[in-house]
Amino acid sequence: SKKKGNAVINFLKQNKVNVLVSKQFGKNIKMINNHFIPVLVSDGSIEDTIKLLERNAGLFAEELQNNTSGFEIFRVKNGELIRKK
Repeated sequence: SKKKGNAVINFLKQNKVNVLVSKQFGKNIKMINNHFIPVLVSDGSIEDTIKLLERNAGLFAEELQNNTSGFEIFRVKNGELIRKK
């Protein structure tokens, strides 16, 4: 529901979350990428994904600086971080 979605968004923003990582976002992706940078993970271990995200933190900082909403969607696939346009 929209009310629940807005409550989650507000909670995450209050806790200074900028990036959401998930295997799927479903139909909520449009709501999510208006407030957070979405990262879709299709393979790899949690540890490897965390390392990859840490190595590419600059890309997320750049995206946050260049956009205030409507963030690009990123994908982790085959050990690489890819901007999904």
